[in-house]
Amino acid sequence: MAEDLLVYTPEVTIRLRYVAQQFFGRILGIKFTLTTDRIAFVERSGPKLAYTKQNLGTGLWMRCHDLLFDGGIEDYPIAVVDW
Repeated sequence: MAEDLLVYTPEVTIRLRYVAQQFFGRILGIKFTLTTDRIAFVERSGPKLAYTKQNLGTGLWMRCHDLLFDGGIEDYPIAVVDW
């Protein structure tokens, strides 16, 4: 049986939980667990993703955006760039 994806983030907010449920759960159909325990994340040998500002050097890394950590409504500039 496959292990759940462990997603490390410095803070678990309502917005982050919602987006993770939509992306990992509904769209990808992946079971996941959100954690703020950095040591447990680093020591884990199974599938893991760090949603942080800096790469932790272990597992996959996705640079986080302040939008998912805000509690209010803010204006964010939208920039379209070519990849």
